[in-house]
Amino acid sequence: MAASMYIVVEGEDPGFDIFVNGRSLARHEDALERLALRLGVRPLIEFFRQMRIRCRF
Repeated sequence: MAASMYIVVEGEDPGFDIFVNGRSLARHEDALERLALRLGVRPLIEFFRQMRIRCRF
């Protein structure tokens, strides 16, 4: 099973395209977190909530 991370806007439309490659974000989560900490900003994972999606096959 592959992990993915996607943007879900809460509230008003931000006025820009929110599409991202969710697999790429998940694949590079560790590197992105290290970069954020080095830059002194909050890591992306702090903005995410986990949502479980049930699939029926």
